[in-house]
Amino acid sequence: MSTSPTVKRTSGVYDVWFPDELVNARCSRLRDHSDRVTTDLVITTSAPGTTKQIFQANVNLQSSRFCKEAAEQCRAFYPAPDWLVLLESVKHEVVTRFRQGDPVLHLSSQDDIAKPGYVLRPFILDRQPSLLFGLGGTGKSYMALAWAMAAQAAWVDNHLGLGISPYPTNVLYLDWETERDIIQSRVTRLTRGLGLPPMEVLYRRCSLPLADDIERIQEMITDEQVGAIIVDSAGPACGGDLNATDATLRVFNALRTLECSSLILSHAAKNVGEESKARTPYGNAFWWNCSRSVWEAAKQQDTASNIIQVGLYHKKANDSRLENPIGYTITFDEDDDTVTIRRGDVRAMGGIVAQKTTLGERILFSLRSGRMRPAELAVLLSTEEKQENEDSIRVTLHRMQAKNLVHRMDDKWGLLERSS
Repeated sequence: MSTSPTVKRTSGVYDVWFPDELVNARCSRLRDHSDRVTTDLVITTSAPGTTKQIFQANVNLQSSRFCKEAAEQCRAFYPAPDWLVLLESVKHEVVTRFRQGDPVLHLSSQDDIAKPGYVLRPFILDRQPSLLFGLGGTGKSYMALAWAMAAQAAWVDNHLGLGISPYPTNVLYLDWETERDIIQSRVTRLTRGLGLPPMEVLYRRCSLPLADDIERIQEMITDEQVGAIIVDSAGPACGGDLNATDATLRVFNALRTLECSSLILSHAAKNVGEESKARTPYGNAFWWNCSRSVWEAAKQQDTASNIIQVGLYHKKANDSRLENPIGYTITFDEDDDTVTIRRGDVRAMGGIVAQKTTLGERILFSLRSGRMRPAELAVLLSTEEKQENEDSIRVTLHRMQAKNLVHRMDDKWGLLERSS
């Protein structure tokens, strides 16, 4: 062995590459049993004239017999390397790094300030867990799948208002709720409706709890070079009581080992009315606390209509401001077998979707059509579900006036004109 190996860790999987020998040793499913470290070890080579995979077994890296016995098997397929030296190096590099964990870093106050990064702005943070929750039927899975496709296609000039890298990001859709044929159909219909070129989406049907299946998922992320995952959805992925702290933390601890971005889809608690701004994700408080960004989805849909109007409301942001509400219109065209998604203004959608925005936001939207009296605004903004109070509108208008958003002329209010 003339040169030192290159060691790379991706999502808990270690690859030890020996360039001179053209040999790679991959260690996955590592376990520390105090007196021993076990792993699934796969040794491959790209040397011409040899079998690509020359060793595969679950081994105890600290066994006194490991190097000798594995060397004999490898030598039978590829005799050229000094296998005892190579395997001792694998043992040392992997065990040392695995037990050492992440190193202590010295963070300087003079370093540049790093702004929050995104795989897909503003919904999927870079290498952190984000969460989208809402009642069933609000289009969460369709939107998450469309976002995954947009990231994978590097759809920079999209009409969905998404900030996307010009380089494709592989997104793995982990599905605990439906089946492959259903997601396949959605991919095809969304591709047609969004006007995307033919593409492939990384998909896996899941049945085990996420934490119990995490080592296989780690291998997939390494093999497919995955940058983000979609977890659909929190309940079955948890595999236990969503109100239990231990079960919830197991999910987030498992996600942390992946070292990639994640978007968790979750259902909403039913502790408040549907129009309430205080709705939270279903389950333990740590679903909210451990997620770095949380969005809520609400919908407006008429009976027998093939159109869903969806409002997305940013409820939590750890390292940035809360984003303004975002609206999407999802249209299901059964004749053309397409699903289209268009960006819209939640304040114009009416019903629950509009009611979940602030009174000030709806006033600003209404004043786009011209100056109005508070009484006129009260009538315009009232719905069957909620009657707006004229006094509340006056108070809100005066607050917005102090922020130079509106102005009063006689008894009518209008938008403050801004110089370009």
